[in-house]
Amino acid sequence: MKIGFDPTFLDVFVYSLDANGRLIPKLPNPGHHVRNSLIKEVAGGNGVNVARTLARLGHDPALVIPYDDYFMEVLSLDPHLKNLERHRIHDCGSNRTIAVIWGEGEIQFNHTSNNLEKRHWTQDVHHLWTESSFHVFLNWGLNSTSNEWVTCQLLALSGIKNNELKELSKRDAIELAMEVSIECDHPILIDTGRFDHHSEKEELVNLFAKLAGLDQCIVLMNEEEAPVLQEIPMQNYILHTPERIKAKFKSETIHVDVPPLKEALNFVGAGDAFLAGIIDGLKLGVGLSKDLLLNGVRVAQKHIMDTFD
Repeated sequence: MKIGFDPTFLDVFVYSLDANGRLIPKLPNPGHHVRNSLIKEVAGGNGVNVARTLARLGHDPALVIPYDDYFMEVLSLDPHLKNLERHRIHDCGSNRTIAVIWGEGEIQFNHTSNNLEKRHWTQDVHHLWTESSFHVFLNWGLNSTSNEWVTCQLLALSGIKNNELKELSKRDAIELAMEVSIECDHPILIDTGRFDHHSEKEELVNLFAKLAGLDQCIVLMNEEEAPVLQEIPMQNYILHTPERIKAKFKSETIHVDVPPLKEALNFVGAGDAFLAGIIDGLKLGVGLSKDLLLNGVRVAQKHIMDTFD
């Protein structure tokens, strides 16, 4: 399975700890110091986070990502990522994120300067995408040219060849994407992130609607993303919050309460871990059911509590 096909981020995690090494319950007022902070650099981005969790679950995904040299240095120090097969999306570097974490949750500060565009969709990327056993659309919101990139992903699933795609203008490619049929029997998962602020929101909504209407497509979203996405018809979706999960699989609606955790160690990437749990369940043959949702919750909580090993 190939995972990634989305922007990468060098993540700087700032863990706000007390003298006993536990996350402080609340951030102090401006001007104060949190003197026991732990600061870590981690290779991140949605695809990288999902691949890390899948590797910790015993899978062997291949990463298809853009990166710069320093990002790769950091990734190579990660015991769960360093031995994975890697394919580089060339001529595009990595971005930067600072995440501040405390007992109530986390806040991320993203700086995106390296976006994936149509020009990055090479023959190698096209081949890797179409041959994957799962197709996972990730992180539309933090890619300012995601309308171009998603168009390439969608057209590739329609059977169009890369040389034909390259001959199309950006505008013609987007218009064609809305007309073609998807020729894909593999599962399609969409975890777009929030894109209601995106400059190309209208085009992304149209692309999303086309994909979300497919029988084999599952949309994953959190409570921040749901208000925009739930206005669009979807065959299958999973809405996950820290307290409960609501899923609609065709005509069936399923609710799952999330067991409370006594203490959290890491909120960053919990949504990606949940997605990895859904992929893990599907790969193990679990159908669209309550058991699939419970597997997503189980994996996300393992991530939050760091109890994989």
